[in-house]
Formats: sequence, C-alpha cells, structure tokens
Amino acid sequence: MSDDSVILVPLDGRAAALPALAVAKVFSDLEGAPVRILHVTAQTLPTADLARHLGLRTGELPDASIEARAGEPAAAILAAAGDLHARLIVLCTHTAPGSPAAKVGATALSVLRGASCPVILVNPARSLPDWRLRKVLLPHEGTPATSDAAKPGAELARRAGAELLVLLVAASGAANPQERGTLT
Repeated sequence: MSDDSVILVPLDGRAAALPALAVAKVFSDLEGAPVRILHVTAQTLPTADLARHLGLRTGELPDASIEARAGEPAAAILAAAGDLHARLIVLCTHTAPGSPAAKVGATALSVLRGASCPVILVNPARSLPDWRLRKVLLPHEGTPATSDAAKPGAELARRAGAELLVLLVAASGAANPQERGTLT
C-alpha cells in the first residue's frame, strides 16, 4: 500500500451523504491516511464554495482535502480512487430523496463492483456522529488461503479494539474445498 494513499469520500451535496464522513474519520485515524472528499459534478464550483455546497462545517475535518471532478459519478469516483491510490472508499448506499432505506443506489453499486480497493457502504438514515468500529465480520470457507486473506481484517479489528467475528460459510450439497489443511 502506498504511503500517500487516502480515504476517499464521495459527497454529492445532499445532507444524506454526510454520515459517510464520520465513518471515514475513524478509518483515517486507524489507517493513518488522510481523508479526500470528492465531489463529482457537471459544473465545477470554485474551491471556496465547494465545502459550503457539500454541507461541510468549518473545522469539521481539519486534515481533509476537497476535490471536484466532472463526469459520470461512479466512473469519476473509480478514476479518482485509482489516481489517488485510495486505501478505501467510504460512501453512502444512496442519497436520493425518497429512496428506501434498504436500497443500494446505482452509483454505490457500480463503485462496489468496480473498485480495486475496499468499499464501505454507509446507511444514510443513521446518525453517526460518534461512530466507532465495534465488530469486524470475516467470512471464511475453511481454507488456509482464506485464513491468510483474513489477516488484514483481523489486524484492523485489533487496532480498533473491535470484536472479531469469523463466520464459516458453507453451502448445503457443495463439494468440500480440496486445499490441503482445509477445515471441513
């Protein structure tokens, strides 16, 4: 991972997108990576007006930087994540008014599908001013390769003082993995 990587937080100017900031701040502290706020828009706003347009209060994230890009939101977010060496992307599941709480919007789904880094989806209906990481869920199918891949999640749980939950995933009738050392 690059030392200059960022925690990328796309905001669209709606208040519903702001809960992602509380989550991004926690991961910024845990990962030692700065927050980069991204606004994708058809028309570029002057930098001085951008924070106000996004609903940010002065001093809310003193170490964060703000950037605006033009284009289709999901494509611009994914391009920014690559350009900025994003360690992770934190965004709300949806921000459109009247969207059902359980819905994952088209932009969030496209980012989730296309990202080459972890993506954290935040429910915009939750107020998260004092959010902290309490539990880390690691799915595991019993193979040694999955155990190796789970190490970053376990390390994250340790650094955050969070509970680590390992879920053994198996499908009824599926063949057991054949990797040597697999738990069956």
